[in-house]
Amino acid sequence: MNRNQQVATKVRHGQIALLALALVWLVGLAVLAEEATSCPETERVTDSRTIADETLSEISGLVASRSQPGILWVHNDSGDGAVVYAIDFDGQLLARVQLLRSDGSKIDAVDCEDIALGPGPSDGDFLFLADIGDNAGSRETIRIYRFSEPHVTVEANGHVADMAAECDVIEAAYPDRPRDAEALLVDPLSGEVVIVSKDFINARAYRVPNRLEGIATLEFLVELARGFITGGDISGDGLSIVLRGYWNAEIWTRSPGANWWESLGMPGCPASLAIEPQGEAIGFSDSGQGYLTVSEGVQPMLHLYRLGLGEPAS
Repeated sequence: MNRNQQVATKVRHGQIALLALALVWLVGLAVLAEEATSCPETERVTDSRTIADETLSEISGLVASRSQPGILWVHNDSGDGAVVYAIDFDGQLLARVQLLRSDGSKIDAVDCEDIALGPGPSDGDFLFLADIGDNAGSRETIRIYRFSEPHVTVEANGHVADMAAECDVIEAAYPDRPRDAEALLVDPLSGEVVIVSKDFINARAYRVPNRLEGIATLEFLVELARGFITGGDISGDGLSIVLRGYWNAEIWTRSPGANWWESLGMPGCPASLAIEPQGEAIGFSDSGQGYLTVSEGVQPMLHLYRLGLGEPAS
């Protein structure tokens, strides 16, 4: 069985297993939506694009560049190592970036599940690739790979640029027990890095210490009255937070005077979400006036959405 057949089989099996959980998620979200107030309107933009390159058949994370308008960073999950890809809003693959340790060796990633953008140890934006997937709940440690956002030069004739980036490796362990997780949030204002677990009923948010030596211990922050979260992002102005599952997405506005992650313990606002075979990736546009989603699968669709009365994501 070739890779595409394996991916298709994985998606079909995932759909069957996940449909059994959909009702629980939908009922819970409906209750929370009734409690939420002042929710922005969201609308799916119909001109979706296809990501044609079959290399990108298991996209699990997505984030929009803020310094390079029109550039999106995506990655596959388990089986692809520590590699990120730059695509444009038409779904065209522009560059692939191999992450390296400081000694020049390749990173041996386990299961990368999300990507985020935020401040780092020096000027400019940094990308954070979250090697946090753990379906069996057996990993003793998880890792975050932090590296300066590469500059992408669009090559002539559709040539894909091959690049490399040296990264910092932050290794950490949960304070209670190993957990599967697929969502990473980086606050563009404070630089806080937060993992949201994929627990079935009540997800949990943990802060990642900024520590490069040894194994850090994650700090539990808040429990969410929802579960099965597969991705998330924070807008560039730091005011909006989005989390998604396979079937639904929610948006929060940062509560004035409170830690932003405390908002996640409150009811969120329902957000539009396309029907996707196995949707895991979500990210705000560079302007923060829209967001984008994409599913795993061969040649998936890149979906764009308006947020409130703003302009489309692209």
